[in-house]
Amino acid sequence: MEALTNYMKGQKDIKKVYLINQDYSFGQAVRTTAIEMLKAKRPDIQIVGDELHPLLKVTDFAPYIAKIKASGADTRDYRQLEPGLRAVAEGGRRRRPAGRTGTPTMPAAPAGRPRSSRRA
Repeated sequence: MEALTNYMKGQKDIKKVYLINQDYSFGQAVRTTAIEMLKAKRPDIQIVGDELHPLLKVTDFAPYIAKIKASGADTRDYRQLEPGLRAVAEGGRRRRPAGRTGTPTMPAAPAGRPRSSRRA
């Protein structure tokens, strides 16, 4: 979370974030830490959504993605969210979503910079 919020600190185009975390102790701790660090490093950022989803019970993230889109969060590529969130729900991380579960959503890589193709 430290690295992510440090990155966001320098990205002035990020104004709104949506938090989506798994509903268990670690996900709740990440949520709390994200809120604290965002307030300290970027008090101007608006948290437009804050959601805990059931651990290993959700397989269709379309409703969550619809909420993120409707919130106005600064995420550019929603197509990357569902496969990543679905992989996490299935218990494996085949592909990293644009806004990883347990972290605020954030813009995709700036234009001209490719996203990492590493797989976890």
